[in-house]
Amino acid sequence: MATIFVRRRPDSVMEWCCEDVNDWLSQLGLEKYCKRLQNLYVTGPVLLEMDEQLLDDLQITSAKDRVLLLAECSFLCRKELALVTASDDVTPLHPDIPTIRVTFEDDANDEVDGMFTERCFESVSLPVDNSDEYDYEDAQDGDESEPERADEVASRATLMVTMLSEENAKLRKQLDDTKRELAQQLNQIQALKQSQNTHKEPSQSESTTQQLDQSEKFGNQVEEIHNLTKQLKQAKLELDQANKIKDDYEKLNSKTKSLEDKIIYLDATKRQLTKEKDELKSRVDHLEDSIGDFETEKAKLFTENEELRLANLEIQDVYRERGKLEAEIKTAMEAEIRQLSKENKTLRGKLSKNTENGQNGMRDHPYVNTLAKRDSQSSGSTSSELSDTSSRTPSTESTSNSNNLTLIDEIYRANKRCAELENTIRLMQAELFMSERNVNDRLLTEGGGTEDGPCAPEWPSYCFFREGDARDKDLSQDYLEIVPSNGLPTDSDEDIWSGNKPRRRKNTTLEEHGNVMLHFWDV
Repeated sequence: MATIFVRRRPDSVMEWCCEDVNDWLSQLGLEKYCKRLQNLYVTGPVLLEMDEQLLDDLQITSAKDRVLLLAECSFLCRKELALVTASDDVTPLHPDIPTIRVTFEDDANDEVDGMFTERCFESVSLPVDNSDEYDYEDAQDGDESEPERADEVASRATLMVTMLSEENAKLRKQLDDTKRELAQQLNQIQALKQSQNTHKEPSQSESTTQQLDQSEKFGNQVEEIHNLTKQLKQAKLELDQANKIKDDYEKLNSKTKSLEDKIIYLDATKRQLTKEKDELKSRVDHLEDSIGDFETEKAKLFTENEELRLANLEIQDVYRERGKLEAEIKTAMEAEIRQLSKENKTLRGKLSKNTENGQNGMRDHPYVNTLAKRDSQSSGSTSSELSDTSSRTPSTESTSNSNNLTLIDEIYRANKRCAELENTIRLMQAELFMSERNVNDRLLTEGGGTEDGPCAPEWPSYCFFREGDARDKDLSQDYLEIVPSNGLPTDSDEDIWSGNKPRRRKNTTLEEHGNVMLHFWDV
């Protein structure tokens, strides 16, 4: 059967170590705080000084747990006080021999008692992780311009924390030794008290010597306790400074990390801004080039507009000149046509008179036959008279022939004059057309247009009318020249002017020729 050894917790709370505190927490059902209190090296004396501030330092936030711990710690304090009071009640064996009674009422004992009643860790600041509450704006208050100094401070802080940690370990070890010595001294005092009760009363000299020795030992112990108390206070101050330096170091590390993150972010932002600046610069250059092109195009368009305006003025001048020329030509043509109409009427009158005298001599001439045919249709009596006259008066044949030839020559000259006028009009129209076309071609070439050029002038047209139209006869008699299909004699008809017998031409009359070609000299 295996033997189970159960560790017994000391009766005095002052002698409790971290394992005893963990057992006590387990009995209370607060196992979740065992590891935290063990890491913070919470022992029995610390439990005797438990209060609200110490609970805050231990980061115990549950209201139920806080009330339970305060109540149990208060119970431990009362128990420890009762234990110490019971150990101090010593009854002297002999009334003449004074007995040393420890009542903790003198100044020295007040300091010893203060070790258990006053807080030993009033200014202990436990490291608290406040990384969640860290404000990013506080990182901007750091000195960003001195990274070397920050590294140096960080290295010094690291060295200081290491040194303080070593010193803290030494002080804790010394504190444990002091506690053990105090416990031994208390045990010795209790043993002395028990020995005084159990042993017989010694002689007066021996009891006096023992009292002196005990008083001397007790004085030495009190002095040692004073020294240990001073060392504990000094160790507490050093521990507080070490914790403060550690907290400052952690804050400095967090600030350094945040500054590094901010520097990385600023570098990325700088690169992005530089890239955007280059893009904007290229766009500005492109826009400046486009503005230059637009200015050049604007100047070019302004020049072309000015040229078009001048060309428009020239075209207006040309059209005005054209209108003037057309008016002059129209006036001249009307006057010439009226003159030719009068001459034509006069010549026809003369020709009609001469045909009465020499009809037979001109019978073979196609133009005379045509005119005679027309006159015979208009008045049959005139035709019979011409035939009778030609048969009765052969002596006047040569005279009538010469007169008719003269009239034909005048008609020819009049017709030739009309042809010359027509050629003149054609030349003037062609010149006007070419000048207008050159101007439009130049405008289209300079402006890049695709409009059609000016229309060709309207030349005199040949119109065909039916024979039966009465209006055709009026026009032929008053304004127009009736031209048979054989045409008028030209300079190539030398037989007319040379006196030779004229060639026989096919007589074409208005009845035989259904369509008569009428020549207008309209502009």
